[in-house]
Amino acid sequence: MLDTSGNNLLHQIANSDHASCFMERLSDKNTPHLDVTAIGKNKQNLLNATNLAGKIWLEILVERGDARSLDLALSFNRALSWTLCRWDYDSFKLLKECIRKKDDFILQTIFDGYERNRNILHVYHGLDHSFFDRTEDKNAIEIY
Repeated sequence: MLDTSGNNLLHQIANSDHASCFMERLSDKNTPHLDVTAIGKNKQNLLNATNLAGKIWLEILVERGDARSLDLALSFNRALSWTLCRWDYDSFKLLKECIRKKDDFILQTIFDGYERNRNILHVYHGLDHSFFDRTEDKNAIEIY
């Protein structure tokens, strides 16, 4: 599944001129689910995997200046970004540094929006949600 440069499936897609088509298909409700966190015999997590150059697949999109594909991958109305919320922090830092070095306003804006939403989601998951589930109190406000 790896090419001679150590690129996995996502690296190869990121190198393709048709990367945005793949990202579009991932968000289509009629597309079968692709679990990119557990592929192959070793259940390799493709999201965090680096190639022989030490790059994750999103870095390739950044280096190519493929803003459309990066936006589709990181957009919270797409299926893939919800999976990316669970990727490891080292990969997150690699991407952040790569975008900083690229010094591209559009790519930085896309990433900043993703980072902001990701941080909000992490705070939300850390909240005590039992507060919102209390319905036995007659004076409690129900939140829908």
